[in-house]
Amino acid sequence: MFRSDIASKPNVGKENDKESETGDKRVRCEEEAVTETPRMRGGGKFDDKEDLSKTSDDQYVEIKDNGERFIELRCPLFFEELEKLKKTDDSVPPLRNYLGSDAEDDGLESENSEKKNDVTQDENEMTDDDKESTDSDFYDTDLDDLTIDESKKNTDFGESDFLICRQRYLDACVSCGNVPPQQRILRELERKTLSVAYRCLSARDIKPLCVALVDNLRVENVNLSHCDIQDQGCVHVAQLLTDNVVITRLNLSSNGISHVSMKSLSQSLSCNRILQHLNLSGNKLDDKAAHLLAPGIAKNNSLLSLNLSNNALSENSGLTLGAALAENKHIQEINLSWNQLCGRGAVGVFKALEVNTTLTSIDLSWNGLLYNGSVAVSKCLKSSKTLTSLDISHNNINWNGAYVISKGLAANDTLQVLKIGNNPLTTTGAMDLVMAVSNDNSRVRLLDMIDVAVLAETELMAAMLMSKRKFTLIHGGVVRSPDLLGERKEREVTAMERVMAYMKSVGLRPLELLRAFDKSAMINVSKKEFKNRLKKTGVPLWRYELESLAQTISSRDVDRSGGINYRYMFTSAVYL
Repeated sequence: MFRSDIASKPNVGKENDKESETGDKRVRCEEEAVTETPRMRGGGKFDDKEDLSKTSDDQYVEIKDNGERFIELRCPLFFEELEKLKKTDDSVPPLRNYLGSDAEDDGLESENSEKKNDVTQDENEMTDDDKESTDSDFYDTDLDDLTIDESKKNTDFGESDFLICRQRYLDACVSCGNVPPQQRILRELERKTLSVAYRCLSARDIKPLCVALVDNLRVENVNLSHCDIQDQGCVHVAQLLTDNVVITRLNLSSNGISHVSMKSLSQSLSCNRILQHLNLSGNKLDDKAAHLLAPGIAKNNSLLSLNLSNNALSENSGLTLGAALAENKHIQEINLSWNQLCGRGAVGVFKALEVNTTLTSIDLSWNGLLYNGSVAVSKCLKSSKTLTSLDISHNNINWNGAYVISKGLAANDTLQVLKIGNNPLTTTGAMDLVMAVSNDNSRVRLLDMIDVAVLAETELMAAMLMSKRKFTLIHGGVVRSPDLLGERKEREVTAMERVMAYMKSVGLRPLELLRAFDKSAMINVSKKEFKNRLKKTGVPLWRYELESLAQTISSRDVDRSGGINYRYMFTSAVYL
């Protein structure tokens, strides 16, 4: 709004009788500035006779405020020209502010318009531009990507585009059927991590991106999760992996991929030597997909981690993938959680560790391993020399399975992390596991038994272990009494078993001990002599146990001689 517009409203400032004296003075200054404002033509001398309304389109104006002269620019670009003029003409007044262009051209309000709003009591209202702004100004949307800008198709991105390939992407969008290019992708092409997750890219949208990434030397990590690229899009990505020499991480999770595209992906993995981390979780991979993908896994020499969690892999998939892992000599981590491998499938996976010497981490949680899977875990722990992390939580492993696993755990000296929580282990199974990791050869530093109750004795044992080495026990709380389920009642050891255990500890054969009872080789000794001889040999038996043992052996004496025939004692020892 020009100042001439203010002059055309002589009643401005008089609408409110209670307006302050300061407001009246401001209005009078405005009217005085309009009526007495001299002008200066662009780049010339000042002319005190021309009216502002006649030359409202010029670059700058001179105003007089309270007896002082100032210059106000209508175009900020004219500032340099004005500075040059001030060097040659000392009469040029000082610069006060910038006015800019009209609101209709640039979308900005002039300072005079703001003063008018102050006078008319509208200083708290929004400007027209503020009213037109919406929430879309604060969010990154694809609304500007719906229309192809013809002027940007042939944009020269400079020499750096040789590494980034943004122009290649724009050209591919045209050649693939005028696919609307996305500004987000153009920005991501120059970064090491290209992330377009949750953008719902179709196979038609993903193809130009793959074409650009073939020669891109900047992007190392590609995140296409939750993009719904489906099998056709996965085929385009597989073709990309065949030619690209930079990408080391690829995330294709939750994209509706099935066995249809697994053959192409398997072929790409067979020849790729760069990719190190592949994520295929949350898709529709089944036994057929595992059968097609297995050859690529077996032949790949660069893959370090593979994530196949949350798919539809069953027992046959476990056997197939286990055979592939046995042939692979580089993979270190495998995630097969949230599938249906069950016991037989777990056996196939753990058998791979008998041959594989690089696998260090296995995640088989949520697979229903049961007791058969526990046996496979135990065998794996006994033979593996590389496994450091094992997750078998949420697998319905009971106290019997925990006991079997504890046997393998006691013989292992490489495992560092064991997650076995959310299983019905009971307090008995928890005690077995803690005792297994308490031996001196164990290197377990984290035993996760979350939601599994333990006894106070178990926690005390863990505390003693913490004082010796770095160790953490996670459990579901301490209870006062053991669980009825899984309670193990120990069988009482008989006196004869104590005698046999003693002979084994000192290295005596039963015949040598028995001959020492009878120096005259009469084969028969009395009960009293028998008990005295056992005491002299140092057998750790109580008096009542000696009496019970003598009574048991004499009861086999068919001759009723009242003595003890050590021939029958030898038979009793073998029998017991």
